[in-house]
Amino acid sequence: YCDETSDCKNGFSCNLETHGCEAMEDAGVDSAGSCGLDDDCTSGVCRGDGSCELAENILYVSPDGVSAGTCPEDHRCEISYALSKSTATTSTIRLANGTYDLASDLVVDRTRPDVTIVGGRAAVIRRTATGVAIDVRGVSGGVGPTLTLRGMTINKGLNCYWAGLRLESVLFDNAPAESVPWVATNVCVLVVEKTEMHDSPGDGIKGEYTDLEMSGSTVSNSQGFGISLTGSAGHGVVAIERSTISRNLKIGVQILSGTSFTLQRSFVSNNHLGGVESTGHVFDIANNFVVRNGGQGNTLGVDSSHFGGLHLVGSGGSRLIHNTVAMNNSDVNGIYVIGVDCDPATTSNNIVSSNQRGNEELPYAATRGTCSFAGSLIDMTYTGPVFVDIITDNFHIASASPAVNAGG
Repeated sequence: YCDETSDCKNGFSCNLETHGCEAMEDAGVDSAGSCGLDDDCTSGVCRGDGSCELAENILYVSPDGVSAGTCPEDHRCEISYALSKSTATTSTIRLANGTYDLASDLVVDRTRPDVTIVGGRAAVIRRTATGVAIDVRGVSGGVGPTLTLRGMTINKGLNCYWAGLRLESVLFDNAPAESVPWVATNVCVLVVEKTEMHDSPGDGIKGEYTDLEMSGSTVSNSQGFGISLTGSAGHGVVAIERSTISRNLKIGVQILSGTSFTLQRSFVSNNHLGGVESTGHVFDIANNFVVRNGGQGNTLGVDSSHFGGLHLVGSGGSRLIHNTVAMNNSDVNGIYVIGVDCDPATTSNNIVSSNQRGNEELPYAATRGTCSFAGSLIDMTYTGPVFVDIITDNFHIASASPAVNAGG
């Protein structure tokens, strides 16, 4: 979705009728032309400025590559060897399609420059033994390298320690049974764009003292938390927008004791232990759907939920506006309220509707805490035509809804 061309990637413009990004007619395919995707370039790599990278600046690898030479496209290298050959001017690795079975973790440490690894979906990175597939790390108290991964499929988790990690259009899928997060972090600057994280045997993203910037991404069906980060003052600036966090076995998004937390234009649904928990910092939660979260009993092998939709404890400047919190549920003995538990924040123009406790068996409670909910619709039941179609998860307000023109 776009409103202007600046919302689109390089080489694409915004169609204001469809609000979709479309390839520009002049997006070239030669090394001197413009590009929007890596495959637009004959070299196989599109730079961040919209130009194609020169082939002589790329290390080409394949699953059966050799550990010798300079890694040109017609004589591809093995991936670990190619990484060892990276320099400040030759720091991009292009993966050929195929499966990369790593016997040990691929380490990007402070002896390496910032590295970019590019591949298509059919380039699959996995680990043949226990442990993570890729480890990007610096040293405690120091600044490590930044690793950018773009386009490929990953079947095993990643570590980021005192370093930077960018994930662009990466697919995390088909994990083994070993219970490790897709991404584990400690003092990491993590950027996640247009990335899909499915079916983690552990958490989707788990970490401490991490700055996270996520957009256009999905974290779903994790056996633990969707996203769980713990920080401190000065560490833990978290911003999530236009993303989907759904069907995780624990809490969808849990951000504790960081610096700030922003959640905007996102869909948080069907997370068993609750939708969003944010405590110990300024939060800004706006224009989200938080629906069908929370659950009762231990049938899924986890504890019952203490809250359903939102559990928020903020500090001065916190904001909760323009959200829809609906059809969430908590255990009979849930500690917090089912819909929204909020202290303190500026709150306005929220819809809090049809949240229940104990699978609808006990009295309903929509909100709890010091937040006032001015200009909001607090609806206890399903009787009003609040939403377009809850069966298909269309929680936009219906034309006859009492929410129309009801906000401040």
